[in-house]
Amino acid sequence: MTPWDALAELYRKELNAGLQIDWDGGIVAWIGGPILSEHSALPDDDLYASRVPLGMNHIGNPIRASEVFESHEFDQIAPWLLTEARRLYPKSFEDDVRIPPMSAGDSG
Repeated sequence: MTPWDALAELYRKELNAGLQIDWDGGIVAWIGGPILSEHSALPDDDLYASRVPLGMNHIGNPIRASEVFESHEFDQIAPWLLTEARRLYPKSFEDDVRIPPMSAGDSG
């Protein structure tokens, strides 16, 4: 799954999320939430605030979780986005089809 697939899934679930690329700072993946500053996952500093999308700084920031990835970690973005979204918004994933793990006696 690509980051774009993960973002499309989060969009279908009506969750705010995004990516921002900073050529010397990596790729910032974020997941949003309530527009209340006390729920912000970002530290209150100018360096980090400069690496999130315009208008989403520490004042009224809807970001609840964010992570910076290096360019060689691109394949880790989608799993992170979905894992964090499930952690932050478990009710949004309740209707997902769950495939039970196969037991040792099952044949595939």
